[in-house]
Amino acid sequence: MTRQQTKDRILDAAEKLYAEYGFAETSTRAITHAAGVNLAAVNYHFGSKEGLFRDLVARRFDPINAERIARLDALEALGEPSLEQVLEALVAPILALRLNDPRGAGLLVQITGRLTSPKQTHTDELGEIFRKTSERFMAALRRCIPELGEREQLWRLNCTIGVMIGTMLDPHGFLQKEADSDELHFEREVLADIIAFLAAGLRAPSRNTSQETRHG
Repeated sequence: MTRQQTKDRILDAAEKLYAEYGFAETSTRAITHAAGVNLAAVNYHFGSKEGLFRDLVARRFDPINAERIARLDALEALGEPSLEQVLEALVAPILALRLNDPRGAGLLVQITGRLTSPKQTHTDELGEIFRKTSERFMAALRRCIPELGEREQLWRLNCTIGVMIGTMLDPHGFLQKEADSDELHFEREVLADIIAFLAAGLRAPSRNTSQETRHG
């Protein structure tokens, strides 16, 4: 077995166990047993259990975030993108994963949920995986809704993330296309529906402005 094969086996085993039980509840011994390697392999390839988790998250998120940044770069090279264009750059890569690799998307959602668990005390170490993408899209979206205050902007962007997570979970089966439908057409329709919903929510009149108007 090559070094890369060993590393991939450890990552695959850890991903399944972390998604099911969480970081704190999953021992290194359980991971190495599932991967069929010895305990020293984790330290050799990742430095620590925390390093393994960071590499696991990066393996899933790095390709998605790289595509998001590339899409946004291309848009901004042509001028100031619209709200819909920014949202498409943000949502399209994650939707494509959900439609083309439902299992991978499911694992990603489970791991994301584990990241937000109160028991996860090491998540600050993962900031670099998300920071560049978050900062770029936060700035781009804020330029599209400058009429809102900072708190409202953050709250609506948080709701946008919630919609993306819900899309990956798809609890009601909306992403189950008909057997005879065209995959590309279906993906475009779903993407258009998501973007229309998100754009309407982000553009909604400020609640604070509405209250001021009522009381004025």
